[in-house]
Amino acid sequence: MQLTQFQDKILWNLKEENQRKKREMKIKKKESKIDLH
Repeated sequence: MQLTQFQDKILWNLKEENQRKKREMKIKKKESKIDLH
């Protein structure tokens, strides 16, 4: 049972990481748009 808990935690961490990267990408896109102007 502990293994599945561990896997759940890893999956959750991966999701968090993906969300964070998406936010960073959006911010970078905004910054690049500002740079273009």
